[in-house]
Amino acid sequence: MKTKFGNATINKLGYYQITSRKEGNHNKYLHRLIFEDFYGEIPDGYVVHHKDENPSNNCILNLQLLKEKEHHNLHHVGRVHSIKSKIKISGSNSTNYFRVIKKKKKDCKQGFTWEYQYIINGKRKFLSSVNIETLKEKVLAKNLIWYEFDTDTLVGGEI
Repeated sequence: MKTKFGNATINKLGYYQITSRKEGNHNKYLHRLIFEDFYGEIPDGYVVHHKDENPSNNCILNLQLLKEKEHHNLHHVGRVHSIKSKIKISGSNSTNYFRVIKKKKKDCKQGFTWEYQYIINGKRKFLSSVNIETLKEKVLAKNLIWYEFDTDTLVGGEI
C-alpha cells in the first residue's frame, strides 16, 4: 500500500509497517507515523493504541495515546497466559514485544545467558545477563515491564 510515509505492508501481527527506505521511515509503524503527523512527537513511555483493537484501522479517530503500563494492563491483565517451556516468559502489545529467553552461549561458562527482548520505536533491543535476578534489575532500571509467571499454574491461552 502506498502512503505519504512510504510503501507499507501488513506484518505478521496485523500492523502496517513501512517497507520502503527512501522516505526514512523504514520499519516504522504506520499508525505511529499517522499519530505523530497529526499530534506531534510521541513522548517516551507512551504508545499509540487502536481503540477498536484492529491494528489495521489507522483512522486518526481510532488512535489514542496511552502510557505503556496502562496500555499493557488494558490488553493483558486478567488474561490467561501460555508458556511452552519453563524458560520462556512472554507478552506483547502494539509497540513492544518483550520476553525473557534462555539463550545458548558457547563462550559463556554456564553455557547460556538470559535475554530480555523488546522493541522501541520499531527497533529490536536486547538486555542480557548470566543471572536472571541481575537481568531483572537491568530491566526494571530501564522502567521496562517485568513479569514472573508461575509455570505450574498456567494453562494454554492467548497472550
